[in-house]
Order: sequence, then C-alpha cells, then structure tokens
Amino acid sequence: MDQLALAAGTAIVSAMATQSWDQVRTAIVGLWRKAHHGRAEADAIERELDETRAQVLATRGEAGKQSALAGVWQLRLQGMLDARPHLAAEIERLLGECLVPALPPSEQSRIRDIMIEAKGHSRQYIAGGD
Repeated sequence: MDQLALAAGTAIVSAMATQSWDQVRTAIVGLWRKAHHGRAEADAIERELDETRAQVLATRGEAGKQSALAGVWQLRLQGMLDARPHLAAEIERLLGECLVPALPPSEQSRIRDIMIEAKGHSRQYIAGGD
C-alpha cells in the first residue's frame, strides 16, 4: 500500500476525534467530489464519514478498533490513488494543510513517521516543530 494512503487514512480517523472535525470533513468530501465528479458519491462519503466518526468516538482507547477503522479509509484512498494517480498531489495537500494540523502533536508525529518512507523506495525526511 502507498505510504500516502496509509498516512492519510490514519490521519482521517485520528482527526475524527478532534474539534477540527467539521473543517476536515468538508475537505475530505471536497476531495471525493474532485475524484468522482458527482454529488451522489460525495453524499455517500459524507454518510460514511459520519458513521465512522460515531464508531471512533464509541471506541476511544481501543487501539485495535481504531486501527481497523483507519484501515478502511486507507483502502479507500488507495483505491482512489490506483484509479486516479493524479490526485496524489491533492491528497498530499489535504494531509499537509488540513489533516496533520488538526491533530494533537503526538498524532502529528505519528503521521510524519508514516510519511518518512514515501513515494516508492525513496526516503523523505520530514522535520516538524518550530
């Protein structure tokens, strides 16, 4: 699986438990609209995001269940990347500008760690902080 899909899927689920969720949700739905050019698909994703968020909030502290939920979104994003590789830059932008900043510092570090080995076999070293 692409590191970008891993990082973004994990960040989406992590962001569901934050106060920034409404903004993040809007950005994710916007990505789906760009990918599928249709309101029906975006409406379905909105419902699925809401359902997943309810599960995230109900399973706080249960790492295994949270990981499983992240896996679902990782697979969706991987499917999007497989079908529309040109959206990789848009997903990277969403990750950097919306998802990661919405997370607490410990989660930001975890997402950056996932991104260390990105884009094939090349390595990217990402520094965070001030």
